[in-house]
Amino acid sequence: MGLTPPGIPRWLQRFDWLVGWSYGWADTTQFPRSVFCHPNSLDGLLLYLEGRFGSPLPETGANSLLVVGGEDTLLSQQRPRTLTRLQSYFGEIFYEANEVDMAGVDIMPIGLTEFYLRGHEDRVFEAMGKREQKDGLLLSAFGKFWPGLNETLDDRRKAAEFSQDCTFATLGPFSQNDYFNALARHSFMICPRGNGVQAPKLTEVFLSCCTPIVSASPMSRALDEKGAPLQIVNNW
Repeated sequence: MGLTPPGIPRWLQRFDWLVGWSYGWADTTQFPRSVFCHPNSLDGLLLYLEGRFGSPLPETGANSLLVVGGEDTLLSQQRPRTLTRLQSYFGEIFYEANEVDMAGVDIMPIGLTEFYLRGHEDRVFEAMGKREQKDGLLLSAFGKFWPGLNETLDDRRKAAEFSQDCTFATLGPFSQNDYFNALARHSFMICPRGNGVQAPKLTEVFLSCCTPIVSASPMSRALDEKGAPLQIVNNW
């Protein structure tokens, strides 16, 4: 009937195919112009395309794009052959958990995470819209939801150690409301990598007119090349 399941974000509904979720969809009568694929379903997507459409013609996917995201599976964990073969079907491929330089695969900038905002949406967006006087210099508040990552991810561990020793940093954790109000008042925010390389904190910081400080990596360089207002440091 052309209806999508309730609760699906509107931006996802703009894709011709949604692959890898129980509520996905696909019109297989024609080659898709846009596909959003779960990273753990790439091999299956490739097998289906090869079986359904055969060897790709040069014009088939020239104007089509593949976006891979929704999970923390790193790009380096994918089969190189799968990505190479998919490039012959799609003119552009964007990958969210992109932590390595791979020819033909661009970074998909991360967005907000609904889980972090649930139940606080109105107050959070009100705080994001504030243009308060920046009376604070540096904010460091990460690891509230996943504190274990501060030990398992080297970048986060080093950022946490720097924050503890930094005499001019305001340290968290905060409640959700206080956190976004603090972002509005500070000029810079320490943003180490997340489990999927990018962290939703990047988008939170951008929306709060604050500048994220990130460590040098293929991810940060790719975002910088796209014009993201980052401050990149070689080490913490």
